[in-house]
Amino acid sequence: MIFTLCGSFNDKKEQHETAKRLLSYALYRETGMVYEQQKIKKNDWGKPYVSAFPQVFYSVTHCSGAVAVGIAPCRIGVDAENIRGFSEAVAKRVCSDKEFRYIANSTDRNRAFFRLWTLKESYIKALGVGFSFPMREANFEIDEKLNVKTSLCGCRFRLIENKHGLIIAACIMSDDDSVGSFMLCDTAHTEI
Repeated sequence: MIFTLCGSFNDKKEQHETAKRLLSYALYRETGMVYEQQKIKKNDWGKPYVSAFPQVFYSVTHCSGAVAVGIAPCRIGVDAENIRGFSEAVAKRVCSDKEFRYIANSTDRNRAFFRLWTLKESYIKALGVGFSFPMREANFEIDEKLNVKTSLCGCRFRLIENKHGLIIAACIMSDDDSVGSFMLCDTAHTEI
């Protein structure tokens, strides 16, 4: 389940606090867990998890104007970005040659880059290894309906965009087809 909340935040601290409230809401809604009462641990790369609930995985992301949380019974990663100008040097460092051609041939190169970037980030967050994973090794193809194809085995991806230039990508790592679908829960009008 992917929970999103869009709005304006006064500063990074408010954005971070909103993300924590959304995580708490999402975990309670999906599992009955009271997040604030749990002991949070981190793996060797700093990815947090709830030690008493090893079967519950979550990922949190935020960017200017949005926060998103993913909850799943398997490893999950979520990333959100606002479309803006990108660096070609960064694109060449993180994208395969085929992905770079996708960007270069796109009518909206910024959007094309951030589609790929958020997919790669969601995968890295699901792995839980930070930027130690070489991003060029995660390759993606995106069609006009935002369907995602990848060379990565045992992963499912969802790409979500809104009209305000926000892109959210989610990755679920599971070979179990019953875990393969994503539901988007828009919490924009929910009190958290």
